[in-house]
Parts: sequence; structure tokens; C-alpha cells
Amino acid sequence: MNRIGIKAQMDSRNDLVVDGRKVSGSAQYLTTGYRLHHGSLLFNANLDWMAQALKIDPVKQRAKHIQSVHQRTVNLIEQQPTWTAATFKEQLTQALITITHAKTSQLTAAEETHLQQIATDKFNESAVWTANTRQFDYVHKSYLTGIGVVCVAFNLDKQQRFTALKLTGDFFSNLDLQHFEHALLGQVHQETVVAPIITRELQQAPIKGLQPQQLTALLF
Repeated sequence: MNRIGIKAQMDSRNDLVVDGRKVSGSAQYLTTGYRLHHGSLLFNANLDWMAQALKIDPVKQRAKHIQSVHQRTVNLIEQQPTWTAATFKEQLTQALITITHAKTSQLTAAEETHLQQIATDKFNESAVWTANTRQFDYVHKSYLTGIGVVCVAFNLDKQQRFTALKLTGDFFSNLDLQHFEHALLGQVHQETVVAPIITRELQQAPIKGLQPQQLTALLF
């Protein structure tokens, strides 16, 4: 963006800002066998509509002292008022190709069809809602600076053993969530038991910026 005349800079692990206001954010969604990583760029969005549509996690809002989405964001068109969104896209694409020496190609009709089938099977709205309806007895959530929101929800039996567990958040990781959750199932809810398991799992697939003891502490 700097190459095309927009003076943007990194502000945190996943934000780009112009004059202190956010123009881009990225996020990651993990599910068994899939990782969706996406980013955004605000060029000429209706910020009033966006503010009504987006709901900031209250934990993150308090930790980052955010008053509102609108207060913290800005459109890139303010930097290049004569551009259209198409012009911006063309300029940015060319800058990326120049910097990375990347080549471009087009998806075939068969690839488009296959991708649509994956979207229908794995990421349709009803599947997402069904996956998120499970109730847990314990939900521990925290915003960790430089890491993001981390939430651990779990159930315990009468012997204080994990019978169900789900790790979620807006952190970045290569962690296999299902493998991680299964590693704790059946284990006693004791720090001396849990800590070595979490350390082993995060050594194999770290969560960016997160220390094993921080995740362990969130369970107690």
C-alpha cells in the first residue's frame, strides 16, 4: 500500500492502520481439517452500516479500550479520493505482483464447482450454527495482548475429569483443534496433569505469541 501512495503501517499482530485508524484486519477460523484465513481492506465502505453490523467481543472491547467500530476505522479513499474501488484493486494487485514476482491464473469451471461444493458441505450457515450450539458448564475467556481472545469451554464429570472441551478465539495457529481437545478428554482437571499436555501440544503446533502456562492458567 505504501508503494501505491497509501501510508499504512502495522499496528498489531493483525491490523493495518492509516493515521492511527484501522483500514485492515485479518482473522482465522479453524475447524477439523480446514483453516480459513482472511483479510479485509476498507476502501469506500459505509462505516455507519459496518458499525451496526459488527459486534466487538466485550472482552476485547474492554481490554483495548475501544469505544466503537466507527471511531477506530477509516476508508482508504480518503488517501486517494480520485480512485474508484476498481482502480485501487488494480493498483494493489500490480504492486503485489511487482514485489512478490507472483504469477496470476484463473480457476477452471471444474475448480469453481468443487470449491462451491466444499463451501456447501463444510461452511454453510446451518452447519456453523449447529456446531456452536453445544452448552458447556465452564467458559473461561480472556483477551491476551498480542495474541487475541482465547476461550476455553469445558465440562467435568463427578471425578473432575474432562468430558468435553472446546478451544476457540481469534488467535493465529496451525493447531489441530480436534487433536488438542481430545488430548485433554478423560484427564483430571488438575494443573499438574494439564500443564504437561498443553506444553506438548503447543510445542508441536504453537498458537502465535501464546505461552503454554497462559493457556493452562485459563483452565483454572
